[in-house]
Amino acid sequence: MVGVSLFAKALTSVSQLILAGLLLQTEFGLAALAISVIDITGVVQKMGFREMLMHRQDRVHEWMNPAIWASAAGGLITLVLIVLFAPFAPWVFSSDREIVTLVLVAAVGASMVGFIGSFEAMLSIQLRFKTVGALQTVESITRVGLQIGLAFSGFGAMSIILARSLTWVMHAFALFVVSKPQLRLSPELAKWQEAWRDCLNLLITNSSFVAIRQGDYFLLGVFFSEAIVGAYYFAFNLSTQAIMLIAQSMSTVLAAGLSKLKSDPVRQRRAFVNVVSLISFVAVPLLVMQAVCAEPLLKGLYGDKWNDAIVPLQILSVAACWSAVGWNSGAMFAATGRFREQRITALIGGVAFVVSIGLAAWWGSAVTVAVAVLAFRSVYIPIQIGVAASG
Repeated sequence: MVGVSLFAKALTSVSQLILAGLLLQTEFGLAALAISVIDITGVVQKMGFREMLMHRQDRVHEWMNPAIWASAAGGLITLVLIVLFAPFAPWVFSSDREIVTLVLVAAVGASMVGFIGSFEAMLSIQLRFKTVGALQTVESITRVGLQIGLAFSGFGAMSIILARSLTWVMHAFALFVVSKPQLRLSPELAKWQEAWRDCLNLLITNSSFVAIRQGDYFLLGVFFSEAIVGAYYFAFNLSTQAIMLIAQSMSTVLAAGLSKLKSDPVRQRRAFVNVVSLISFVAVPLLVMQAVCAEPLLKGLYGDKWNDAIVPLQILSVAACWSAVGWNSGAMFAATGRFREQRITALIGGVAFVVSIGLAAWWGSAVTVAVAVLAFRSVYIPIQIGVAASG
């Protein structure tokens, strides 16, 4: 799984550098704002179908049908909420009407996230990681090709958003074909009632995590221009690529593996700590080197075009060291079924993040926001890891 994902994530890193040469800062900023709106208002992304199925993997065939129906319902709710919010986006961000179209196009792909999570969970429980990784690789290659092609053709910010939505729809369909779930006409509402408490905990948890992941773009968009948001978004994406290469590639495997160890909590905890230690050993040196090389890299490739992104990239690369270490804490919570503890930890973190980033954006600049992100992660992620490992 990690090996297959490495190629896709490395390709994504290269595509970011190519897109930076084809797009303007304002276009990156508009795409970032549209993505932040989708992630914040989208419901289906936060309902935690993947985690719910992982925890119930011994009865996954009983739960797949209601999970698919719930994914459809969540996707429909997501579309409705986004369509209702889209007309207000130009007013919230003091932007032009283009962002309305971007948000609506992005909403189509966002409605597919529940299906993707459910189907990938089923394949992971069956330990079909090669299939999951191969489909993710195809999706990444297709998305990168579409983004670069559309950007070269002059689609601007739409090149990022349209490619994202199209590939998510295709990815969901491919997973459906490969996993072959037993879909029935009945949504089995009794199962929904049985799982509603876990889903509510996961909804609150994932909403808090979305605030932590996207709150900085959103708040920068409220206080600053699209160009500043675009520079920050570009820096943030580059800063997280090492995490995507190493930590995220392991999340699917780790969640399934830890779930199979739930009858042996000591071994389960040891496995989690070992993975965190291994990721730290690999990711932290790469991210520190990235911070050191940020200025010569961006100046060498783009001249003065992305000067505004240099300092945020350096700070966010150091902050990403903490993110890499704590990325897979959610797998431990899901494996142990401790969704309540995860909800409380995430909710406290989400509120603290929004308050600190909001004050930083109101008082300072993109650099101030990056410093606030670093300070927050330095405090919050060690606490999150400690709570995850304590069970």
